[in-house]
Amino acid sequence: MRDAGRIAVRLLPLPARSCRAAARRRSGPMMTVKKLFWRRVREEWAFQWSVWRLAVDWVVALYVVIPALAFAGYHYLLWWKRSPEWFAFIPYAVIAIILFIWTNIGTIRYFLQEADQLVLLHTKWVRRLMLNGVWYSFGFQAITAGAVVGLTLPLLHHEYAMSWLKVFVLIVFMVAFKMTASLLRQQASIRYAGFRRLLAASALFAVEAASFLAVVLTMRTGVLYGAAACVALLAVFPWLLRRRLSRKGAFHHDIERERTERMKLAAVMLAQYVQKKSRIARKRPLLFRSSNRLFRSRTQVNGLTELSVKSFFRSKASMSVYIRLVMICCGSIAVMPAAGKWILWFGSGLLLSYYIKLFVRDVGEEPFLKLFRWRDSAILEARKKAVFLIMLPGFLLVGAVLGTFAFPWWGALWMTPVSAAVGYAFAETIGSFGK
Repeated sequence: MRDAGRIAVRLLPLPARSCRAAARRRSGPMMTVKKLFWRRVREEWAFQWSVWRLAVDWVVALYVVIPALAFAGYHYLLWWKRSPEWFAFIPYAVIAIILFIWTNIGTIRYFLQEADQLVLLHTKWVRRLMLNGVWYSFGFQAITAGAVVGLTLPLLHHEYAMSWLKVFVLIVFMVAFKMTASLLRQQASIRYAGFRRLLAASALFAVEAASFLAVVLTMRTGVLYGAAACVALLAVFPWLLRRRLSRKGAFHHDIERERTERMKLAAVMLAQYVQKKSRIARKRPLLFRSSNRLFRSRTQVNGLTELSVKSFFRSKASMSVYIRLVMICCGSIAVMPAAGKWILWFGSGLLLSYYIKLFVRDVGEEPFLKLFRWRDSAILEARKKAVFLIMLPGFLLVGAVLGTFAFPWWGALWMTPVSAAVGYAFAETIGSFGK
C-alpha cells in the first residue's frame, strides 16, 4: 500500500509553475526574443566575416589592404590641414548625388528565417523580432551615414564652409530618409508584382531623388529646411512602421529579401556563387510578350540581335538597373553646372553602352547558343547592333534633358538626332572591344 501511494502521488499532475521550472532545469536558460535576435546578428556578422576571409587572406591584407588604408588615412589627415586644389572642381551637387546613392544601398533588416513560419509565425515573436531588426537598422545606418559624411567632411568644411550643426542635421536627415524610403520600397515590392512593381519602384526612385536632392542642396545655405524634413520624416516613420509590421502575407517576401541581403557580399566576392531562385512566380513581361520577329530578314546578325534585345527588356533586374541609370543621369544633368552637363551627357552614353555590352556578351555565352555555329563577324555585328538599339531610348531621354536645360525650348528636339548619332558611335566603338 505504501508503494502504491507513492506511485499515485507521482502520477498526480504537477502545477504549471513546477512544470516550467523543471523544463528550465532540463533545457537551460529560456530563449527570449532578444537572445534569439542577437544570436542571429552574431551569426550574420560571422558569416560576412567568413566571406571576407575567403577573399582577403593575410597576404592580401598585409601587402594591399593595410598599406592602402594607411595611405588613405595619411592623405585624409592632409586634407584637414590643407585642402587640395582639385576640391574646387567638385560641385556640391556631386556630393548630394553620392549621398543619395548611399540611401539606395541596403534596406531594413528583420533577421527572419524560413523555419520561423513553423515555430514563430502564429506568435508575437515575429513582430517583436522585426521590431528589434528595425532598431538595429537604425543604429547601423547611423554609423554608416556618419562614416560616409565623415569621408566628405574635409570637402564640406573647407570648400563649402558647412558648420557642425549642418553636418549633424545632414546625418540625421540621411538616416531618417533612408529608413522611411526603405519602408516605402518594401511596401511597394509586397503590393505589386511584375512590371507594375518596376513602375512603382521607378516612380518611388524619381520622387526620392527629387526630394532628397532638393533638401540637401538647400542645406548648403541654411539648416531650416533640413531640420523640418527630419521632423517630418521622423513623424511619418512610426505610422509607416505600424502598417509594415501589420502587413499580411509579407512573410515570404521578407524571407526572400533577407536572403538577398545576406548573400550580397558573397555574390560580389565569390565568383562561383549561384543565387537561389525566388519562390515567387514569375509574371508575363509587359514588353515583347510574344515571340514575333523584330526584323523581316532572318540572318545570323538579326537573330542574335533580336535575342539580346528581347532578353534585356524582359529581364526585370536589367531593366531596373537601366531605368535607374537613366534617372540618375537625368537628375545629375539637371543640377550640374553648364560645363558639367555636357561632360555628364558624354559619360552617360559611355556608361549605358558599356553596361549593355556586358549584358549582351553574357547572352552570347549561354550554353544553348554554343550548340550552333556562328560566324565571328555576325557575333560582333549583332553585339554592336543590340547595344545601340537597347541604349538608344535611355540616351535619347538623357539628351532631351540636356537640351531642355542647356538651350531654349527647341533644345530637346535638336538634341534628339545628335544623341542618336553619338549613341551609334558609342555602340560601334564599345561593342567592338572584348570578346
